[in-house]
Amino acid sequence: MLAMLRVKFRQPDLRERPVAIGAATLVEENAQRDRYWGLYRGHGLNRLEVLLMQVRKEILAVQLQAA
Repeated sequence: MLAMLRVKFRQPDLRERPVAIGAATLVEENAQRDRYWGLYRGHGLNRLEVLLMQVRKEILAVQLQAA
């Protein structure tokens, strides 16, 4: 999943989205009771948020190196 998110956010029209949210917490709230990738009724691991924050960190590191 991390590899797919990296590829997705290499696209020019999506690259800045993880950076634009800043340090906000992302929550994948769902009705399918998926407590691994997101939250169901406030409970779960929310692993998608963890991976998106990793991608954000990598994008910021590349931007800092280029500056």
